[in-house]
Amino acid sequence: MNRISALLLFTVILFLGSCTKTDEPLEPETEIYGLPHTRPRKGDYLEDKGRYKVIADKDSILVELNSFRSANGNIVIHRKFSFYDFECVVDRIGENAFLEAVNLREVTIEDGIQSIGPFAFGRSGITALSIPASIKYIDFGAFEECKNLEKVHLPKGGKKIEVRAFSRCNSLVEINIPEGTYVGGNAFSNCSNLTTVTIEEGITGLEGYAFANCEKLVSIKLPSGLTYIPYNFLQNCKNLPLVIIPEKIEEIGEGAFIGCSGLEIIEVKAEKPPFCYDNAFGGVNRELCVLKVPKGYKDAYKNTQTWDSFTKIVESE
Repeated sequence: MNRISALLLFTVILFLGSCTKTDEPLEPETEIYGLPHTRPRKGDYLEDKGRYKVIADKDSILVELNSFRSANGNIVIHRKFSFYDFECVVDRIGENAFLEAVNLREVTIEDGIQSIGPFAFGRSGITALSIPASIKYIDFGAFEECKNLEKVHLPKGGKKIEVRAFSRCNSLVEINIPEGTYVGGNAFSNCSNLTTVTIEEGITGLEGYAFANCEKLVSIKLPSGLTYIPYNFLQNCKNLPLVIIPEKIEEIGEGAFIGCSGLEIIEVKAEKPPFCYDNAFGGVNRELCVLKVPKGYKDAYKNTQTWDSFTKIVESE
């Protein structure tokens, strides 16, 4: 075989080899955050202007928001989104998802999302928040130190607000706690500009320090069905002038009103004097503060420990 024939044979073999290679089925393209050409599986991470973690892949592909620290402006967190050819359903907003997203502003969460994880929006720039009725759990520190947060809408429906969930939200001025809500310890503590708190009938629980150190608080409404005021509940709310204690209250926890030095009137609706634990009213000026009790029950309060330390006990008209 001469040199030209050999060269032609080599070229034909090379061409046929190339055709064979390109006709083979391609393997799925693997990416560090998931498999875009296959159905995402539990534990995969999906990228779409942020990062999602797949938490279940049975009937639906359930995901949690995992890392969106670069989010900015006003956003809507949608219940469903498409990833390649797959529909994904957001079940929860995960831990640290928007942590320190300082350019974040108004956040609307679509109905259907179930929970908000620990520190999910902690130290972010969020200014306003709308939470749907589907949210059942707001975890530890979820909005802690969101210093620009001015408005929070909490709808009715069973939900638990965990420890320090809204602590140190220094722009928050008022909050309404709706029916079916459980408020954890320190949930709204140290909110330095909080002035007005309304707790509706039908809440499921209150824990200690819930509104402690809210120094500008001037008004709080407690539900009539409440039976217990927890320990250190309003500790150091120095500018609170009046508190009305509902008629079904049986016990007032240790230090519940400690440091409430601005109290001028305490009106108790209960005919039987509630039992008070140590320092329930520590730091309250009991010589100047007026204790108002139900008509006909002044003597009962004068002869009951803690209540007997108030100088000015008067009966309601």
